[in-house]
Amino acid sequence: MGKVVRVDDVYVDVELGQGIKVKAVKSTLSDVIDPMTAKPAND
Repeated sequence: MGKVVRVDDVYVDVELGQGIKVKAVKSTLSDVIDPMTAKPAND
């Protein structure tokens, strides 16, 4: 999981951790999860 920090027409920049960012093609993202209602990934 990560936090979306920038979006343009084609790409999304996602911060996975402090100082760790990746760029993804926006059309490949399949789901957006609200961090307030999501269960922890390790449960």
